[in-house]
Amino acid sequence: MWALRGMLGHILRKQQRSGRG
Repeated sequence: MWALRGMLGHILRKQQRSGRG
């Protein structure tokens, strides 16, 4: 399921960006 992988990656990327800021 590429949709699940994409959603997971997107959330992780958003969280990492938020944690850095």
